[in-house]
Amino acid sequence: MEEPPSSLLGKAPRAVEAFEELMTLVSAKIETDPSPSQLQPAASYINLKDAPIVAAVNAKSGFLVTLDHKHFIADPQVAQKSGLNILTPDELPALLRSEG
Repeated sequence: MEEPPSSLLGKAPRAVEAFEELMTLVSAKIETDPSPSQLQPAASYINLKDAPIVAAVNAKSGFLVTLDHKHFIADPQVAQKSGLNILTPDELPALLRSEG
């Protein structure tokens, strides 16, 4: 089973149980860091620190579930330019139910 991310442990330890349950329901894997050429487009519209997240997720899934309102959710340009469907953990169950 995937280990909970350290950011989840530090910022939302009560969510660890839900994370562990989610990991039993979906197939997920840890990806390698994106190359500089993959980072460049994302770095043009999001903080360089967050560009690897956008590049890696976009290359594989098209969805990003995050609690980071400041850098991802509050800036509609990130979803528009990345092509990602960005949602919060609260929105994820409805999406999974609709996907069937």
